[in-house]
Amino acid sequence: MKKVTKVLSVAFLTASLALVGCSSKESTSTEKQSDKIGGTITFITNRTDLVDTEYKKIEEAFKKKYPDVKDVKFEALRNYDGDIKVRLSSKQYGDALLIPNGVSPEQFANYFEPLNDLGLEDKVYFPDIKAYKDKMYGVTSGVVAEGIVYNKKAFEKAGIQQVPKTLDELYAAAEKLKQAGIVPLATNFNAQWPLQQWDKLPQIMTGNADFRNTLIKENEPFAKGTPYEQSLSILKTFIDKGYTEPDLIATDWESSKGDMAQGKFGMMFLGNWVINQIIENGAKPADIGFFPFPTDNSGKVKSLMGSDWCYAVSKNSKNVATAKAFVKFLVEESGYDDFSGLIPTIKDKEPKIPQLQEFLSYKPELIYSVSDQPELTNIANKAQIDFYGGKYVQDLMLNKNYENGLKDLNEKWKKAKDSLNIK
Repeated sequence: MKKVTKVLSVAFLTASLALVGCSSKESTSTEKQSDKIGGTITFITNRTDLVDTEYKKIEEAFKKKYPDVKDVKFEALRNYDGDIKVRLSSKQYGDALLIPNGVSPEQFANYFEPLNDLGLEDKVYFPDIKAYKDKMYGVTSGVVAEGIVYNKKAFEKAGIQQVPKTLDELYAAAEKLKQAGIVPLATNFNAQWPLQQWDKLPQIMTGNADFRNTLIKENEPFAKGTPYEQSLSILKTFIDKGYTEPDLIATDWESSKGDMAQGKFGMMFLGNWVINQIIENGAKPADIGFFPFPTDNSGKVKSLMGSDWCYAVSKNSKNVATAKAFVKFLVEESGYDDFSGLIPTIKDKEPKIPQLQEFLSYKPELIYSVSDQPELTNIANKAQIDFYGGKYVQDLMLNKNYENGLKDLNEKWKKAKDSLNIK
C-alpha cells in the first residue's frame, strides 16, 4: 500500500482511501431477497449513547424497508471488548455484533458468518481487514483518522497560539494548559479501551502500517528504545508531569465528553469519530479542532488511517438472513457514519467532518492499517497482553516500578512465543 505524503483536501483523502479499498475478490452471490428477511434480531453494540436515539431511527427505517421484520433489539455493552469475548464462549452474542479485538483470523469461522454474499467487497474500504482464506467475516463501520482532538477555547485561554508540530511543543502546550487550570490530556484511563491509542502510536511513529506484525519475530518488543516503549513512555510522561486527569481511576468516559466540550479538558488522543460526540455534549463545532499527533521533533507529522469496529453476523444466529440484511443496511443506508463522525465505509461517499479540513491542512503522511497476522494475535493472547484492550497499559502505568513492568511484558511475550514454537 502506498503512503500518501501530500494531502490537500477531503476529496483527496477520499481518493487516496479508494486505493486501499480495492479488493481483488469478486462477490459470490447477490443480495438476499426481501421475502426471506423478517422476524426478530439482536444487535450488540458498544454505543451506549445511541440505543434510545439514533438506533431507534435506524430500526424504523430498516423495518420500513423490510416490513416482515418484527423487531430489532439493541444491547449496548459499556465494556464491550471485554464483555463480548466472554459472550463468544457462551454462544450468546446476538445476531449481529462488532468483532472484538483478540479474535485470531483463523478463528473467525468459529464465531461469524461469511459476508461475501452481501456484495460489499468492491464498495467498501478495508474489505480484507477481517477476512481469512478469501472469506470476509467483518465489514468496517467506518474509517478513522487518529489524532488529537482539542478545544480551541481552552488553547486560547492557555495562550497557545498554534497547534504543536513537535513532541516538545506538545509537552509545552500541555504545561500551558496545566498552568491555566485545564487538564491537558484526557486519557479516560478507567475505561481501559481508550488506552488502545498507545498501541496505535508505534505505527504512526515508524510510518509502517505493518509494524505490529514485525513483533512476531521480536523477543523483547517492549525493550528500551523500541517503538512500543517510546509510545508508552509518552503516556507515562503525561501522567508523571500531571498532564492527565488528577485521579486516573475516577475517570468517566461519558462525562469526559461534556468536560471536553466545556474546555475543562484541552485535548484527547482519539480518532475523528469522537468529534461529533463532543459537539453533541455542548461544544460549538467551530470550537473543536483536530491535528496529527507529533511523535518526535522532526516537524513531520503522520496519521494512522484505519477501520473502526467491524460489523459481523453471529454463526449461532437463528436469523442469519435478517442479520446480514441489517449489517448491509447499516453500511449502505443507515447514515451511521455521518452522525458518528466517521469517514464513510462506502468509498464513493464523501465524509461530512469539517474538522478533517484542518487536520489535512497539516499535510500528514497517511499510513493505512493492515490486518494483524494470526501469529501476532496468538502470541498476544497466550501472553495475556490485550492489544487494543487497554488493561495491560493500565497495569503498566499503575506499576510502581515502570522498568520492571516493561521487563515483565517482555518476559511474558518471549514465554508465549516459545510455548507456541514461533521463531
